[in-house]
Amino acid sequence: AKSAVSFDIEGMSCQSCVNSITEALRATPGVEDVVVTLEPPRAELKRGAAAPSEEQLIKIITDLGYTAKKSEAQPASKP
Repeated sequence: AKSAVSFDIEGMSCQSCVNSITEALRATPGVEDVVVTLEPPRAELKRGAAAPSEEQLIKIITDLGYTAKKSEAQPASKP
């Protein structure tokens, strides 16, 4: 079963920030449907069976130079 998770991200200032985070998460095995937005500064994704833990996903984002934490907001559910 896939689980949706979202992270609040600090430090993104432009579209290239969005792109670099999006590419890094999309390149991660088991991660699907990555959506990164500047407003609000958030990454939403779905984790498949092979996906890393939320802590590892946060590390991927922080390794790029941003601050990330699990979002308390519920990911927007697509109809």
